[in-house]
Amino acid sequence: MIIKTFSIKNFKKFRNETFEFSEGLNIILGPNEAGKSSLAEALITCLFTDPTTRSKKFFNNSRPWGKRKEDKPIFELEFIEGEGEYILRKNFSEREVLLKEIHKNKSITGKTKVANFIEKSLGFPSEDIYRSTGFIGQKDILKVQKSDDFITAVQNASSGEGRDGDIQYVISEIDKEIRQLQKGLKSPSKSPGPIKQTKDALEKKRFELSELDEKWKQIKKKITNLEKKRHKRKKLKNKIEVLEKVLKNHEKYKTARINLEETIKKIKVLSKDIKNIEELDKEIDQMNFKLKKYEKLEGVDLDDLLLNFANIHNDIRLRKETIKQIEQNMERIGKEGTHKYRKPILGITMSVFLILMGVSIYRKSVFLFIVDCAIATAVILFDFFVINKKARKRKTLKQKQEDLNEIAERDEKKLESIMSEYNISTKEQFLSIKSEINSLNLEIEKAKANKLGILGGKTLERLKDEQIDLLTMKKDIEINDLTNEILNSQLDPEEYNRKKIDLERFTKEFKEVHEEILNLEGKLNESGTSLDNLRNLKAEIEELEKNLKYYNYRLKVLIGVEKYLQKALEDTSSLAINILRKDIEQYFPKLTKQNYNKVRIDKKFNLEIYSNKLDDWLDPVDNLSIGTIDQIYFLFRLAFVKLLVKNKKTILILDDPFASYDEDRLENVFNILDKEQQQFQILLLTHETRYKKYGKVTQIY
Repeated sequence: MIIKTFSIKNFKKFRNETFEFSEGLNIILGPNEAGKSSLAEALITCLFTDPTTRSKKFFNNSRPWGKRKEDKPIFELEFIEGEGEYILRKNFSEREVLLKEIHKNKSITGKTKVANFIEKSLGFPSEDIYRSTGFIGQKDILKVQKSDDFITAVQNASSGEGRDGDIQYVISEIDKEIRQLQKGLKSPSKSPGPIKQTKDALEKKRFELSELDEKWKQIKKKITNLEKKRHKRKKLKNKIEVLEKVLKNHEKYKTARINLEETIKKIKVLSKDIKNIEELDKEIDQMNFKLKKYEKLEGVDLDDLLLNFANIHNDIRLRKETIKQIEQNMERIGKEGTHKYRKPILGITMSVFLILMGVSIYRKSVFLFIVDCAIATAVILFDFFVINKKARKRKTLKQKQEDLNEIAERDEKKLESIMSEYNISTKEQFLSIKSEINSLNLEIEKAKANKLGILGGKTLERLKDEQIDLLTMKKDIEINDLTNEILNSQLDPEEYNRKKIDLERFTKEFKEVHEEILNLEGKLNESGTSLDNLRNLKAEIEELEKNLKYYNYRLKVLIGVEKYLQKALEDTSSLAINILRKDIEQYFPKLTKQNYNKVRIDKKFNLEIYSNKLDDWLDPVDNLSIGTIDQIYFLFRLAFVKLLVKNKKTILILDDPFASYDEDRLENVFNILDKEQQQFQILLLTHETRYKKYGKVTQIY
C-alpha cells in the first residue's frame, strides 16, 4: 500500500486538511503542537478504527478543537495497492465506510470486508501489532509487544501460514479440551469432565446390574413360563392374521367379481351405444353424400323454384300458341296480296307530278304548283287508306310476332339457365329431385334424433372417454384387485364357515393367553425386575464402556497432538528468531561501529547483544547508552515489520524516534531508511529541519 493523498475533517486540530505523499521517504516537518502526532493518529484511525464505534473514549480523544461534540471525524485516503488505485472513506458521523477502486468504478461496503482488504494491503493483522512494529515513536521505541496475539502473528508469518494457520490458537483449544476431559480425575470437581462422569455412571450401572442379576435368578422360572406364553401368543397371533387375511381376501374377491361384472356390463352397453352412434354417423354421412349432388339446391325454397319453373314453362307454351295463330293470320293476309293497280297508279302519279312540277316552275305558275301538289297528295292518301291497308295490317302482325318471339326466347333462356343451374331437364325430373331431397333430409333428421337419444346430452368423445375409463377400471380390477393371492383365496361356503369358526376360536384363546401374560408381567413388575430392564441395563453399560474407551482414546490422541504442535511451535519460533536476528545483524555492526555485532533473541522475543569488549551477553536496556538502545530497538522493530509483511509494500510511521541521535548515528539510520524505502513508504514526523535533505518535505503548521 502506498498513500497518495490523505484528507482529514473534524479531527483534533484539523478542520479540513489534505496532505499529499510520495513513494519512499516523506519528511512531515513542523514545530511542536503543529499536529504531527495528530496526523499520525488520524492515519492509524482511518486504517484500523471501525466507523460504527460508539466508544466515548475514542470520540473524547478525537474531538475537534473549538467545534461541537456532534462534529465527528471524516477521513478520505487515496492509495495504490498492486496495480489498482483506491479511495477509502470513513465517516464517523454517518457511521459509514466505503472502499472504491477508482478506474474500475468498483466498490466494497461493509466494515468487515473493508477491514479485511486494508489488513491484507498493509500486511498487519491488527492495530495493536501495527503500533508495536510499523508505528515507531520516540517514547515507545522500547515497547515491543509480547502478547500472545503478537507472538502468534510473528510465528505465523515466519511459517508462511498467515492468520488461518494460528498454531498457538489450535494448541490453546486442544489444551482446553484436554483439561475438560481430565476434569475431576485427580481432584474432586463440582462439574467433572466426560471421563469422570462416564466412570461414575459405569460404576453405578454395574452395581445395579449385580443387584438385578440376583433378583433375576429368583424370577427366572417365572420368566421362562412367561416366555412360553409369549411364544404361544405369537403363534396364535400369526394364525389369526393368516385366517383374517384369507377371509378378507375372500371378501375382496367377491367384491372385485361383482365390480368386474358390473363394469363389463357397462362396457358392453357403452360399446353398443358407441357402435350405434358410429353407424348413425355413417348413415348421415352417406345421406349427406347423396345430397351433395344437389348442393346447388341447398338453401333454395323448392316450392318457390317449382312454381317459378312451371310459370315460365306455361308462359312459353302460351306465347308459342299465340305466335302460331299470328303466323296463320299472316299466311292468310299474304294469300290475298296487295292491290293489283298500286304500282302503275303510283308510277303514273309520280310522272304527272314531275311534269306538272316542271311546267309550274317553267311558267312560274303557283296555281299549277298547288294543283300538282293536291293531285300527288290525293294519290298518296288513296294509296295509304285504300290500297295499303292490308300491308299495314300484315306489318303490325309481323311486329307482334317478333316481340313475342323475343319474349319467348328470353323466357327459354331463363328456363335453360334454371335447368342448367340445377341440372333439371323436365318438371317431372324436378318433382322427383324434390321428393328425393325431402326424403333424405327427413332420414337425416331422424338419424340425428336417434343419435341425440343415445348420447343423452353427452358427446361421442365423452362416451369414448367413459369407455376408456371403464376399460381401465376393468384392467385395474383384474390386475390389482384380482391378484393371484386373491384368486387363490376363493372359498366354498363350507370352507368359509369352517375358517370363520377357527378364527373365533383362536381369537378367544389369544385373549386368554394375553391375560395370563399380563398377570405374569404384573407380578414381575412388582418385583422391580424385568427382562427388558436387564437387557436395557446391559445395553447402557455396553454404551458407557464404549464412550469411556472413546474418551480415553481421544485424550491420548489430543495429548500426542499437543506435544507435536508444541514441538512444531518451538521450531517455528526458532525460525522466526533466526529471521529477526539476521535482519538486525545486517545493519547492527555498522550502527554500533563494530562494538556489537551479534544478537540473541529468546522464545519470548527478549533481546540480548554480545559485547566484544566484555566477551559476554548483555541486556541492552541495562548496559548501553540511550542512543545505542534506540538504534538496537529501531532495528528490532524494523525486523519485525519485514518478517510480518514479507515483500509487501507497506507504510512505516516514524514519530520523531531519532531525537537522541548524533549526526553519525543519524547518517547511518538514514542510510538504512534509504535502502528500505524501496519496500516501505516512510512517513517521518519531526520538528528537526536537519532531516530536510533526506526526503520529500511536507510542511505542517
